Amino acid sequence: MKKLIFLLIFLGLAAEIFAQDWQNDFSQGVQAYQAGNHKEAITKLSKAKQNASDYIGTNNVNYFYITTILARAYEANWQLKEAEKNFLEAYQLAKTLFPQNQEGFLVLVAHNVGKNYYLQQNYPQAEKYTLEAYDFIKNEPQNQDYTAVCHTLGATYKELEKFNEAEKMFLEVKKQTNSEKTLYYDALNGLA
Repeated sequence: MKKLIFLLIFLGLAAEIFAQDWQNDFSQGVQAYQAGNHKEAITKLSKAKQNASDYIGTNNVNYFYITTILARAYEANWQLKEAEKNFLEAYQLAKTLFPQNQEGFLVLVAHNVGKNYYLQQNYPQAEKYTLEAYDFIKNEPQNQDYTAVCHTLGATYKELEKFNEAEKMFLEVKKQTNSEKTLYYDALNGLA
């Protein structure tokens, strides 16, 4: 009986330490990312992702956050394929966890995927995902992500030589930023 009690206490303590490990790694990974140390962020967040997967599972909001920030760290380190893999995983999770775009997470991840494909010069995929993000917020110009989504979609349309659609998006960016030069002229570069 004493051995069983000892074993249960040991397993309970081990589980608590394991839980703290992924949380500590996540916290340290976020700090490294915010400090611009993307390689350290990738190391810590990758470890946090694996341990969180083992401890809390993958169909979980915390796992979603880890995966999203890990994808951003990969992208900031120009490891675009690894970023793509993690952004797509976060996208699938968001569709399950936030099917009605609660808190704007579907906009966030669809736009992240679209931007990643844009950076990889895969413009048809960039259009697909960024347009999905836009469709969620096209009637919400006050949404904090609206201008960024319009800018990415406009840049994507420009690369696809859909100049009329690009101009519409860039004019929307201009309207939202109330600026004659910021973003607008940079975005239109090459259209005129």
